[in-house]
Amino acid sequence: MRGWVYRLGMERKTRYTFSALLLGISLTLISVPSFSADFQKGLDAFNRGDYQAALREWRILAEQGDARGQDYLGTMYEFGNGVDRSLTEAVRWYRLAAEQGDARGQTYLGTMYEFGNGIDRSLTEAVRWYRLAAEQNNELAIDRLNELGIGRTLSQGREDSPREAIQSIETDKELDELKERLALLEAQTKKSEQAISSDNSPPTIRITGATTQGLQARVSAQVIDNVSVGEVTLNGSLPLKIDGSDYYWEIFIPSDGLSVLIEAVDQRGLMSRKSTRIERQKTTETVTRLAAVNPLLGPKQKTSRDRAALIIGLEKYAVAQPAQFASRDAQMFADYAREKLGIPAGNVKVLTDSGASEREILTALKVWLPTAVKPDTTDLYVFYAGHGMPTADGSSAYLVPYGGDVRLLEDTAISRKRFFDEISATKPRSATFFFDNCYSGTTRSEELLLASRPLGIKVQETSVPDNYLVFTAGESNQTAGVLDEVKHGRFSYFVFKGLEGEADANQDGKISAGELHQYVRESVGRFSAGAQTPTMLGDADRWVLR
Repeated sequence: MRGWVYRLGMERKTRYTFSALLLGISLTLISVPSFSADFQKGLDAFNRGDYQAALREWRILAEQGDARGQDYLGTMYEFGNGVDRSLTEAVRWYRLAAEQGDARGQTYLGTMYEFGNGIDRSLTEAVRWYRLAAEQNNELAIDRLNELGIGRTLSQGREDSPREAIQSIETDKELDELKERLALLEAQTKKSEQAISSDNSPPTIRITGATTQGLQARVSAQVIDNVSVGEVTLNGSLPLKIDGSDYYWEIFIPSDGLSVLIEAVDQRGLMSRKSTRIERQKTTETVTRLAAVNPLLGPKQKTSRDRAALIIGLEKYAVAQPAQFASRDAQMFADYAREKLGIPAGNVKVLTDSGASEREILTALKVWLPTAVKPDTTDLYVFYAGHGMPTADGSSAYLVPYGGDVRLLEDTAISRKRFFDEISATKPRSATFFFDNCYSGTTRSEELLLASRPLGIKVQETSVPDNYLVFTAGESNQTAGVLDEVKHGRFSYFVFKGLEGEADANQDGKISAGELHQYVRESVGRFSAGAQTPTMLGDADRWVLR
């Protein structure tokens, strides 16, 4: 048992597993063309777990004298794959392969001698076979020789046959020195075996680290034994790295986390277990699909004193539920008004949240607007983001100011008709409206403004004067949604991007009403899965920006 545990530990340390040896050493160091097809059949069967099929293929080859078949048949017996485990049979087949010069067979025959598995223990024989394999650059044999503190070559450049090489070691000039070292190793081994036989304490395990990054976790543990640790596994997997008493793994963490069990067995076979649970780290990283808005990009109009803008944004309400990002949209539109539409800062009026009460809005319409608009001369731009609400019969719609109560629309809100009438009274040369609201009775996050009001009320649309352009966020019975990724209303965001030049379909440096509407309609429709359809009233050939 001790030799078996140590053998596993030794293979772990050199980072060889059985499957790695199958795919690596055997396929590169040994070539027997006449049997290659049958050997591959056995290899394929072994890799898919069909040990009986692998056993049949390799036994035929082994009995025909193929070193590879003998080698792998020995491994099947040593590990009990598809056959009753027999270390004696393993030694027999390893020896047959080794005597034909098979480096892997020589290495494993050496391990059987070193640990006394299936044969009387003999370090002299172990070293002899290791050195033969090492001369063929077998890494596992080289590692064992290094562990034993013994050189890897018998004589450089020797071209003897394997049998001649075996015999010549008896006359090797290093033999005396080798015997002394082997005697010392024997004494050390005996002392170690005595310590192991009296060992009654299993290893102690301390998990020293468990950090996650994305789908992967790095786990480390310190394992200490009063004699010697044999093997340490995490959920059955050998460590990726061993540094003294520290063991390291990298493992995949499923979305629902992973229970981790670390098991350590010492040379006597005493086992300890330590468990923990690791959760996948929740990532805050988001994939950015949408670029930030920037009023400094794209075409812009020359500044003119004959332009003015009234901008209203209501995110926070005294009574009604919030309209997400509405104030932010209003402030951003003010930047676009100044930088892209060419409106002087003194001709821009911005009302937001508590500053957009019914009184403040009416004051802007009745007092400020007549001073900002020269009749038949000024081009006016109006932006509104906030709540809209229809009457129960859909005959009219209202804009909800800061203190507005949706239950008392006629008394606390401003009807859309009155809003248009107040603006018409100032006689602008043209008026372009952007309404990022809906009249469906919901907020931007699709919450009901009034539980007793049914959804889907269609507001009766009215015609607009010839000099008006009216862009709305959607049909009157649709919800005007938001884009959390960029923190803007869905309609407002694509209006901004359209004004940056993305709506300039023919790349002439100008944006018509038709171009802007087509771009906004397609973009909003795509990002709302068709649930929001912006509309436009007015002449599609009129310029919005030139």
